[in-house]
Amino acid sequence: MTPAFAIVVQLSSPSQVVFSSEYPEHARKKVRDALDVKNSRFIDGVTNMRKTTLNFTGDTTAINEMLLKLTECPAAIVSVSFRNIDHECDWRLVYTTDDTKFHAIVNLHSDQIDLEDLEIPPSKGPALAVQVVP
Repeated sequence: MTPAFAIVVQLSSPSQVVFSSEYPEHARKKVRDALDVKNSRFIDGVTNMRKTTLNFTGDTTAINEMLLKLTECPAAIVSVSFRNIDHECDWRLVYTTDDTKFHAIVNLHSDQIDLEDLEIPPSKGPALAVQVVP
């Protein structure tokens, strides 16, 4: 069996998130704007060109704003989960290029995120495929 290798690239900014070639430039700009919110700071990130992981620190207001802005991005699907992350981040954002999914993972070790004030906005899923009945 031949071993598989993947190239992993360190990111120095959330604006370096990788998009599919089909994702239009105006939508890319909206995503980049959503990743740049007050009261948050990008810590680090990596990408393998199909999946990007971004780590942020910030307060509840910052993650609330980021989640809301992401739900307003064209074709974006946003989900949220909670986990103890062994990292200094307050939340982690995992983006998959193929389907424009943003999965926010709130770090339960965070002392800056007040779960009672966390607002998870509704996220519109993909359009329903219409099947023509003969």
